[in-house]
Amino acid sequence: MPKNKPSPDQRKLAKLEKTIAANLPKFDRYKLVVAKAVEAIFDQKLFQITHRTWKEYCEERWGRHRSWGYRLVNFMRERRGALPLGDIADNLSERHFRELARLSLEGKSRVLGVAKEIGDVDVPKASDIREARAKIAALDARDKLKIAEREAEKIAPPKILGVFDHQSWRAARTLRLEKEIAHYQKAADEFPAGDIDAIVALLSEAKSRTEALRPISRAAA
Repeated sequence: MPKNKPSPDQRKLAKLEKTIAANLPKFDRYKLVVAKAVEAIFDQKLFQITHRTWKEYCEERWGRHRSWGYRLVNFMRERRGALPLGDIADNLSERHFRELARLSLEGKSRVLGVAKEIGDVDVPKASDIREARAKIAALDARDKLKIAEREAEKIAPPKILGVFDHQSWRAARTLRLEKEIAHYQKAADEFPAGDIDAIVALLSEAKSRTEALRPISRAAA
């Protein structure tokens, strides 16, 4: 009895899997070829032909965690979005784009510019990109802190019965700075662990300044 003829999607899946299998042993060198095939299987949901979920497909078919597949899919999307940056986008690997994740096109361009200066090369290493991103984040946070402090200074001391209420004024300044610092802390948490020493130092300094603004009689109040 003749076997059922494979469907177009089955033939497509088989072809993509053949590409992955041929290049997986040389994965570091041919990651782009593998990533393209993995993205196609994910986007077109071809993995559902043989498996119920993406997790099962990655683990049972390739012996990899599903995060491996997601990283390759994200790599292709980040790479496609970075094409306006020019030739440098073609020379960046998945690891490079992992360090550039969640940045706008303008942000990527800025970080790559600083990374080139750090490495003194046309195509920086991933570690140079990580260092550049932390450096820029620290500088931006410091600038924002200065702006927040200048804005806090502009808060007019409220009057109570014609008398300046300096305690309320200082409390208002404290609240303003605390909100800004919370924003910087959230931004800092988005950076890879171990690469935000400058930001941590900055936040520590900012919190010390905030503590100095707290009314001495707060506890009594």
